[in-house]
Amino acid sequence: MRLHDHGKAWVHGFDWNECQNSLKSTVMQLGDAREGLARQAKLIADCYSSLESIFDRLCHESCINCDDICCARATVWYDIRDLVYLLLATGELPQHQIYRKKDGCCCHLATTGCRLLRCNRPFICTWYVCSRQKMKQALIPDINWKAVAERIAMIKEMRKQLVIQYDTAVATTTHKEDI
Repeated sequence: MRLHDHGKAWVHGFDWNECQNSLKSTVMQLGDAREGLARQAKLIADCYSSLESIFDRLCHESCINCDDICCARATVWYDIRDLVYLLLATGELPQHQIYRKKDGCCCHLATTGCRLLRCNRPFICTWYVCSRQKMKQALIPDINWKAVAERIAMIKEMRKQLVIQYDTAVATTTHKEDI
């Protein structure tokens, strides 16, 4: 399963299971390349982890009193890049695609915030900072927000490189099978 071949969000049942099975099968066939990709994915996970407490604090300062919580109105999903990263970093995939509950909120939103660790969320849940959070950043001066933005940019670039290397490994593996 090459990434550029798939541009939709897999939501339910058969499509979700088919996506997972295809991705797992493809990753298992990568041979030696899988180890290098997994190392890169784990570095990305470490970068996510370095932001966890910072964003937890920011969310605590801004989301609790917000009357327009992003997780209650935004439509997000795991894209294929999220899934490749998660599979390579953890060896596992989410049990289901993210969906909205009957009240319109994200299925992982709890009264205390997101149930998922930051490194297990769709990437948009890390890099998107709403206007309220941007205002709150000024009230938390002990955090170097420029460095945080640079870390997010670094994660974006690392994810981009992971995708390129994954696609290259899949193409190489597929080419070997065709010979």
